[in-house]
Amino acid sequence: MTLTGGCGTRLLVLAAGGNLRSVVSFVVFALVAYATVRGILAPTRAALMAAGSVALPRQALPIAAGAAVIVATLGFVAWRRVPARHLVAAR
Repeated sequence: MTLTGGCGTRLLVLAAGGNLRSVVSFVVFALVAYATVRGILAPTRAALMAAGSVALPRQALPIAAGAAVIVATLGFVAWRRVPARHLVAAR
């Protein structure tokens, strides 16, 4: 993103303003994105996704995420020693 001058959305906005460099960068960005999804880079992407994924049951992920948030919140409350009135009244 640094080499092209911004993210894809910013490139599109700059292109609408008449910036030819952003048009070329956006076209290259779009071609590489297409190659990653369906083109020459797709097998590599699929292999990386398979290597980095963890098989969890469908209901386990929301429960695990909720438990992680609750544990982090309780850890923060214990660490900061937040008074109970602040927890109840959210002040």
